[in-house]
Amino acid sequence: MSFYSSIASCYDYIFPAYGAQVEFLKETFGNPPKQVLDIACGTGSYSLALAKLGYMVTALDADTGMIESAKAKADLEGSETAFIHCSMEEIKVAIQGQFEGAYCIGNSLVHLETKARIQEFLKDLYDILQNEAKVVIQIVNYDRVLRHDISELPPITNEEVGLKFFRSYRVSEDKKQVAFDTSFHLKDKVEEHTTMLLPLLKDELDTMVQGAGFKVQGCYGDFSGISFDPDASYHCIFVMKK
Repeated sequence: MSFYSSIASCYDYIFPAYGAQVEFLKETFGNPPKQVLDIACGTGSYSLALAKLGYMVTALDADTGMIESAKAKADLEGSETAFIHCSMEEIKVAIQGQFEGAYCIGNSLVHLETKARIQEFLKDLYDILQNEAKVVIQIVNYDRVLRHDISELPPITNEEVGLKFFRSYRVSEDKKQVAFDTSFHLKDKVEEHTTMLLPLLKDELDTMVQGAGFKVQGCYGDFSGISFDPDASYHCIFVMKK
């Protein structure tokens, strides 16, 4: 069982769907109904939130446990959101139709680990979007992580369910990889895992999305829409247009 599958049942306690993100996506895509693609959807919280607003959402994730949890939530809510077990690199063959909007948030993009794999994904994404489609991509601000030797993120706790989630970074000497160490505590249960990530800088991502054909419309430091600051922002959020 993967780490993400092992925490799927508690994922929403760790990373709940925030109103600011939903509002940001709505403002970017425009009023529903629109065909929207959620890439690396986790347990589907944002997919289901957008579906409630009237968007027609197709969502994918590479982790079986996440997709199973998302489908169970959709069944409980009576949602027609389509959840598909599919990696980011399979979207061109696994996803049917062309979309008016897409988003990949939660620092998911850098799980692809290499610039070549990310560039290929971006090209495939471009091909399955309608003309004028909008895209939102959010990653951690690795400019800040590398410049200021950030080694830990604030722990996430939920006393109601007895949950603690610890996160830390180990940057390779050449600064080309980041080991993302996580420790998940739920009462007597402890899950530890290391995931290798690509510390993609803002200017690198800018070059890559434009190389795939997208037009960058803005870069933000959080979902309230503040401007990106390489030294201070926690997030790097791109809004693009095909």
